[in-house]
Amino acid sequence: MKKGCFLKVIAILTILVAAITYIIQNKFNEYLLGPSKKIIVPLFIENLSKNIKFVKESSQKDSLLTLVKNYANDVKDLEELSDDSIKDFIQKIQSISVDSVITNEELDNIKKFIKIRSSDERSTEN
Repeated sequence: MKKGCFLKVIAILTILVAAITYIIQNKFNEYLLGPSKKIIVPLFIENLSKNIKFVKESSQKDSLLTLVKNYANDVKDLEELSDDSIKDFIQKIQSISVDSVITNEELDNIKKFIKIRSSDERSTEN
């Protein structure tokens, strides 16, 4: 292989690797999150509606569904939709729906939980 041909191959490979790395680091969530949110969010809301079907109809129940829908639509990163990160959120919802009545206090707790999750004020491990 000639020196000129070798240098061209190295230059092209370097540009390709840099471009792929940039796309993965900066744009991957946009390309993957958008289409996956269109599939995951309706399934999540439908599943939640089925799970809290026994809860008495009230404005708090409607507010809870709206809060969850807005939270799911506002997700900015795929890690927020992962199984580990959403497990706490689902447990919180299940704990308030155990007695088949959603109170304003419980709804406020969910709002605070969502606000903390949205603002990334998570505690760090020491």
